[in-house]
Amino acid sequence: MKKLKLDQIRYECNAWKRGVNFIMEESVIMKIRLSEILKLSLNEQLVEGVERLQNKLIRNDELIGVFRDDLTDINSFIQTEAAIPAQLEKEFDIKIDRLQHNLLYLEKHFSKLKSEFNNYLRSNMGHTIRN
Repeated sequence: MKKLKLDQIRYECNAWKRGVNFIMEESVIMKIRLSEILKLSLNEQLVEGVERLQNKLIRNDELIGVFRDDLTDINSFIQTEAAIPAQLEKEFDIKIDRLQHNLLYLEKHFSKLKSEFNNYLRSNMGHTIRN
C-alpha cells in the first residue's frame, strides 16, 4: 500500500476516533441527565420511559464498543510502517469501507436516539418534580 493512501487511512481513523469520542461523551451526559431526572421524579410513567431510554443508551454503548474494537484492530495494523501485501490490500480496503459504513450508521442511530431522548423528556417533564 502506498504511503499516501496509508496516511489518508490514518487521517480517517483519527477522525473516526474523534467522532466516536464525541458520541461517548454525549452518551455519558445523557445518562447523567437521566439519573438527575430519576432523583426528582415521582411519576411512574416517566420512570418507565427513562428506563427505556437508559436501555437504549446501553445498547448504543455496545455498538460503540464493537466499533472501537474494529477501529483498534485497523489502527494497530496501520501504525506499523510495514507495507500491506498486495493480496491483503483488497481485504483491508473492505474493512475500511465497512468501518466507514458502521460509523455512519452509528452516527445516524445516535442522532435519532438523542432526538428521541430530548423529545421524550421535553414532552414528559410536566408536574413530576418532588417538592
